[in-house]
Amino acid sequence: MEIFLNNEIAELAGLIAGDGYLHKDYNRITITGSLDDVYYYERYIIPKFIKNFNIKPNLYKRNHKNAYDLQIENKEVFSFFVNKLGMIRGSKKNRVLIPDEIIKDEELSKNFIRGLFDTDGCLKFSKQTKGFNYYPRIQILCHESPMCEQISIILDKLKFNYSKYHNKNHYGNNV
Repeated sequence: MEIFLNNEIAELAGLIAGDGYLHKDYNRITITGSLDDVYYYERYIIPKFIKNFNIKPNLYKRNHKNAYDLQIENKEVFSFFVNKLGMIRGSKKNRVLIPDEIIKDEELSKNFIRGLFDTDGCLKFSKQTKGFNYYPRIQILCHESPMCEQISIILDKLKFNYSKYHNKNHYGNNV
């Protein structure tokens, strides 16, 4: 089976960049989410893997943790993300990059950001000038890294108004 990058696969790449792990020794992809995400995995993510790769990921509840692992163990799919898209095996810390093929294409970029937002994004309300939290902000939180700069490139290209901020725990983009 030959695999071609499309919008749904770009979204899955965003998920992997956020809460995923490409195993350093095996052809295994693991995406970890909270127990609250089980419906999202079963109804939204697993069907994307079935449709695009003709494989059904396994969904496991992690022992003694409030989390699920979605796992795919398939050499061809793993190879696509690592060799075709250039995603990083093993520890991602400060090494994650958005694949060039995704950055260059507006639709693929939007879908990558959608997947990343599903794992590392949130809606927050801030006070601004009033004494209560009323002003909505969409945030993507990530460690200071080349990927954060690439997110800025994508947001610029999509003509989003945003700001960046840095604190000791995260580097974020506010949209």
